[in-house]
Amino acid sequence: MDIQSIKAKFQQALPGLSAQLKMAPPQRKEELVKMSDLRDVRESAVMIILFPKDSELHLLFIQRSEYDGFHSGQIAFPGGKREKDDSDFLMTATRETQEEVGIDGSQLEVLGQLSDLYIPPSNFLIKPYVAYHPGKPEYVINPKEVQSVLEIGLSELTNPHSKSVGDFYVSSTQGMIQAPYYSVQGVKIWGATAMILSELLELIA
Repeated sequence: MDIQSIKAKFQQALPGLSAQLKMAPPQRKEELVKMSDLRDVRESAVMIILFPKDSELHLLFIQRSEYDGFHSGQIAFPGGKREKDDSDFLMTATRETQEEVGIDGSQLEVLGQLSDLYIPPSNFLIKPYVAYHPGKPEYVINPKEVQSVLEIGLSELTNPHSKSVGDFYVSSTQGMIQAPYYSVQGVKIWGATAMILSELLELIA
């Protein structure tokens, strides 16, 4: 799989919500059906970075630092909340990527944009962008936001054995839920990140 063929995939219709829901907690579909007004959402954007390593395309993930919030310690893509000075959502994604892991937007070739994803527990509307970095990135990690980075090969993520279902603690309800997740390199990718990843993998399959 090469970058130009992946870029061409973004000229097609996106898989959208049906792909996202394959890796969503069971109650998420019901929550989204009930959703009617997004005027007060917290706007955000993330950057999915593909790069070559060991003759294979890899994806960059981060493990968020522990904090008093909805996504504390979770595996995620670089990104965050849109600020008033951001000219658009792509600027949000590139700014946050540089702030969190030190990758400048000038190093990235944007391939396309995936479907928006609304996360009811945190009231975030996420706009995911996909970009290519021509070599293995060099990181400058912001320890206030990021514990560590993970470089995960596409073959690991597309392996059917990487998918499972498990119990997760949700801070918004202070309870446990069952949710699907990707199990790779000793970590569990679930929630919004897994839903976004599910659409990407279906698009480029």
